[in-house]
Parts: sequence; C-alpha cells; structure tokens
Amino acid sequence: MISDAKFSIVIPVYNGEKYLKEALTSVQKQSYFNWECIVVDDGSTDSSVSIAELFALQDNRFKIFQRPNGLPKGANSCRNFGFDQTSGSIVNWFDADDYMLPEFIETKIQAFKKGVKLVISSGFFTNELLENKKSMQIFQTQELYTDYFLWKLKLTTASVAFKKSFLTSKTLFNSTLKKSQEFEFFTRFFVDLSFESYCIIEAELFLYRSHPSSKTSLNQGYNADFKESEAFTVLENFKRSIAYSNTTVANSSYRLLINLLYKAIANNHSSNIEVIYRGLMDNLKATRRGVIASHILRRMIKCNKLFNINFLPWDKLLKKINVY
Repeated sequence: MISDAKFSIVIPVYNGEKYLKEALTSVQKQSYFNWECIVVDDGSTDSSVSIAELFALQDNRFKIFQRPNGLPKGANSCRNFGFDQTSGSIVNWFDADDYMLPEFIETKIQAFKKGVKLVISSGFFTNELLENKKSMQIFQTQELYTDYFLWKLKLTTASVAFKKSFLTSKTLFNSTLKKSQEFEFFTRFFVDLSFESYCIIEAELFLYRSHPSSKTSLNQGYNADFKESEAFTVLENFKRSIAYSNTTVANSSYRLLINLLYKAIANNHSSNIEVIYRGLMDNLKATRRGVIASHILRRMIKCNKLFNINFLPWDKLLKKINVY
C-alpha cells in the first residue's frame, strides 16, 4: 500500500453549475487528506468558474485552470491538460456531475500494492437526483480487456485510478472523439495488462449521474458525430484484437461494425459507410470465413449504390459469421 501517496483528481467542466458544487463538496469530504483536485474549465459561460474558485479560496487543495486556447475544445482535451498539471503519484479522472462517496480515495489508495498500475472500483448508476441507485457490475477477472469490451464490466471515467508513472509519456484521451472517449482510452490500456498489474474493488465508491443532457440520453437518435467516434473506436479494437489473437473481441467488434454500417446506410451517412467498409475489408483477409464475409459485404455495398438494400436482412446474415 502507498500509505501517504498524493492523490490527484482531474475534473473537466463546461457549464456545469447545476452539479459542480455537489461534486467538489464530495471531494472535500473525503476521509483521505492528501489529495489535490484539478478543475479545468472549458470556456463555461455560467457560474462554474466562480463555484470552483470559491472552493479554491477556502481550500488550497483545489486548483483551477482554463483550457489553453491553443488546445481543442472538449472534455478530452481538458482531461489531458489537467493531467499535465497534477503533482500526485496517483491520478483519477472524475466528471463534474458525479459524486464521490467518502471512502473513494482512501479505499483506492489502500489497493495500490507493489506492481499494481491501476485500481478499478464499482459505483452506483443513479438518476439526476442521485437516487434510484443501481450497482455497476464489477467482478474479479483475469480477462479485463475482453470483459470490459463486452460490457460485462461496467466502468465509467471515475472507475479507474492510475499510477501516474504508468501514464507518463503515453497518449491519453483522444481529443477528436465526441463519444466513447473513456472506452477508447480504457481498451487501449487494458489490452495487454497482466492480471498482477491491476486490482478490482467490488465496493461501490461513487455515484454516476444520468440526466437529460448526458450523452447516453442524447444518443437515442442517430447522431453522426457520435457514430463516427464509435466507428473509430470499434475499428481500432477490431485491429487490436486481431493483433493480439483475441477471437472473442474480434468477432464482437466485427458484429458491432456491421451494425454501425447498417445504420450508416439507413441514414445516408456516406463518410461513415466508407470508413467502416474499408476498415472491414482491410481486416477480413486472415481467415476463410473472413474472406467469405468480405465477398458478401462487397456485393451488398455494390447493390446499395444501385438501390436501398436496407429492406433486406443483410446485416443479420453477416453478423451470424464468426470471422475469427
């Protein structure tokens, strides 16, 4: 255990006045004392900065920054910039609308034994009022990457605390993504972790708020930016799983890509059609079943140029094929 380690919390915020005070209060009430909270404002036009600055005046463990103009706008960019400002040996990103339970930091600190690079905890999914708690599904596993990719392990940004030394000099959050940021980030870091290098805590240590303005709610319709981010992330995992000979993730990625392609065609999302189609064709050559799937897919795309093929169940046919 790293008994006296400094714990750095990084919180990006944009027009978060409705929930920010609760989030920062939950940090201030931690049972563990040696922490810092880096708040990075993304150009808020509400009272978010004033709220954060009031906490900083009362407690010098809160540090407030503005995202530099030279960096892209967005939470990912703020998370990366915030990481660069940390002075702790442990880093945990947190969202401005979530809530830490009092033992959040102390419990995670205690789990950082020798060789552990990251600690994962459970939490509660809640409604906007932090009510109707539903425990996130967390369990002990030696297949962290696979179980997370398949969404058997329910993780959010707040779930994972990292040794800073493990992250230093590595690419952090992808600032071009509009959705699936933590999914892309976590899968990239989880893929080759040994069982000894992570610790899973099944206790619930935070509250994850779902509300009408959350991306989960906004994604109910077809959002082109979100779908492009999803396609990028799944394609990266498709290639990654092939490289690591992970047939479970490869086949799951393939089916997800077929589903995304079907929706892109139905919504005339031409750029995503091209990206997904090319990504699939480039990576379906290694097995006989993959070659068969690529031949069917090529014919489907050619047909779609002549007439709308989405009245046919072509996606169901292709998703039945295990390509690896």
